[in-house]
Amino acid sequence: MRRLPLVVVLTLAPLAASAQQADTHAIVGARVITVSGPVYDSATVVMRDGLITAVGPDVTPPPGARVIQGKGLVVTPGLIDGLSAIGLPAPARGGSGGSGAAAAAPAASPLAPQALTLDRVKIVPEVAKARDSGITTALVIPKEGVLPGQSVLLNLAGERPEAMVLRQPAALHLHMASTPRQYPGSLMGTMAYTRQALFDAARARDAWAAWEKAPRGQKRPRYDPALAPWQQVLASSSYPVIRGVVDAALHLAAAAALGVSLSWGNLPGALLVFALGLGAGAELQRPLALTVIGGLALSTLVTLLVIPGLYAAFKGQTA
Repeated sequence: MRRLPLVVVLTLAPLAASAQQADTHAIVGARVITVSGPVYDSATVVMRDGLITAVGPDVTPPPGARVIQGKGLVVTPGLIDGLSAIGLPAPARGGSGGSGAAAAAPAASPLAPQALTLDRVKIVPEVAKARDSGITTALVIPKEGVLPGQSVLLNLAGERPEAMVLRQPAALHLHMASTPRQYPGSLMGTMAYTRQALFDAARARDAWAAWEKAPRGQKRPRYDPALAPWQQVLASSSYPVIRGVVDAALHLAAAAALGVSLSWGNLPGALLVFALGLGAGAELQRPLALTVIGGLALSTLVTLLVIPGLYAAFKGQTA
């Protein structure tokens, strides 16, 4: 009876070793560009379960590994597509904000924070084409709409979308854009929606917390799936809003700068004449001209220098 465990161990050991090496590959003799390290003219790259475990000219393939001859080939780290629509269906004609056949079909609403991109990903030939061209990882999100939903981070090696997931969901995406003929129809409307959504999410969070603390005699708050992603944004800095607040500030600053330049560009020449005391009746009109010019100068200073400085300081304190 005491020999049975020993026999079982001796019998299963080769099977365990074989299973351990089943997903181990070694590329031998290739030129390896490590990017963050030296370039090897002839080196070995060992991968186990899809992860690189060893790189170098003195690395030896482990026993049982599948050896791939790389002489004459160049091995580089895979590329990352930081904003991709790969695997998503083509946009419907007439959709707002379309950006090409590789983009996703627009959602029923341009504001869909609860939408999960993974639910729409399909294994299409473009996935294999991107992988063969060196793109190994992609952050996938529809490019249409103002708030297309939550992205997914995919490893492009896999037969099913669920097997390709590295992070799900990856982020809530807010595009600083607008939609024609529907809300939000302007950039200011997009900013107003974002601000209101954050306020509503905070109120819903507090209402649920109060009800869970003392539910007796209290009406249960209504669950709104569109507010759940915003509550994640409020609760964790690791769940970012891509192309969100920073881009908004840049867009608004650009719009403000454009408005200032137009104001100065359209300043009537007579205003300068009045300010210099030229022309009939200039004595009465000079104070008004100086007031207008002073106001424009002050607004330009505040818009282009003071506000960006305060924003940079506030951003540095909250980073």
